[in-house]
Amino acid sequence: SRRGWSRIWQRTNRRRRGILRASGFACLGLEPASPDSLAAAVARMNADKPIALVLGAEGSGLRPGTRANCDSLVSIPIRGDQGSLNVSAASAVALYELRRRGRSPSSTGEA
Repeated sequence: SRRGWSRIWQRTNRRRRGILRASGFACLGLEPASPDSLAAAVARMNADKPIALVLGAEGSGLRPGTRANCDSLVSIPIRGDQGSLNVSAASAVALYELRRRGRSPSSTGEA
């Protein structure tokens, strides 16, 4: 069954990531240095498993504790000298890729 788009949490913490994981979500952290691409990671996942995208701050990226609590770290492949995208562009590309693959990130709980 398709899952709908849901609320976006602007700030998460370990407790919220724990709630997501306990609810069956895969927490995918966007990390420019990761050798695993978002597309490849999603292709390997069970199609029924909901996804929670975890994005860090512009410049500093994901905090070490946040990075450690993600199920997988994934990147968006970029050609040329550009090392990374700003957080709004990265989230737009990631959401587009998930939608293109028939996936909808969603979340449960209150913001």
